[in-house]
Parts: sequence; structure tokens; C-alpha cells
Amino acid sequence: MNTDDFEQRLQRRPMRQVPAEWREGILAVARSTTSQRPAILDTQQHLWWRELIWPYRRVWAGMVCAWLLIIGLNAASFEQAPRVASKAEPRSGEEIRAFVEQRRMLVQLTDSPTELANTRKPNPPGPRSDRTTIISAA
Repeated sequence: MNTDDFEQRLQRRPMRQVPAEWREGILAVARSTTSQRPAILDTQQHLWWRELIWPYRRVWAGMVCAWLLIIGLNAASFEQAPRVASKAEPRSGEEIRAFVEQRRMLVQLTDSPTELANTRKPNPPGPRSDRTTIISAA
């Protein structure tokens, strides 16, 4: 039997009416469930946002405006940083000699020979751990 044949046979049959007492019982149950069901916004799951936002809606709106103002001012005052050369050029021998000569003249003018000696950084101290590793072979 084909589904089209089944549908055609159903269309040929006359529709029967539902008994009146059944209809009234079905409608009564449907009416009672719709009147007892709370609205979707009154459920416990949705009350938290109303308690948090609704009483302070003007404060929240002010906070949103303040943040938008801050973001707008920040975007308006943004300046592109100047590009820095990615690789510094090595100093020429002439520049190094000029620098050394300037340092010598500074030492002579200040009459402090220890300044030139103190310009070098001391070596950082090495590790001070006394821990030793003992290796034993069996």
C-alpha cells in the first residue's frame, strides 16, 4: 500500500465530530494549564537581571556613556609611534676615536683619573651555591 493511496482513502472518509464531553474536558485542562503557567519574565531564572539592572538603569546608562567617551577620546588621541631603525649601524673607527678623546679631555678637566677607570662595568658575581653533585658508580 502506497502512502498516497492511504492519504486518498483518508480524504474520502467523512470527518467525525469529537464528543461534546471530551471536548469540554480537553478545553478545561488546556485553560487551567495556561492560567497557572507563569510568564517567562517572572520565572526565577530571569529575575536576577531585573533586580540588578532595572533599579540602577540610569547608573548603568551613565557608565556606558562614560566608557564610550573614554574609548572615543583614546581613539582620537592615538598617535602613530615613529618608526625606529630595526638595525643600528655600527660605529665607525673615527667616531670611536672622537668619543675616547672626549672622555680623556673630560678626565683632564675634572682632574679625576679614577673616573675613566670606573667607567667599565664590573663583572657580575658568579653563582654562590655550595651545592655539589655526587656521582657514584656501582
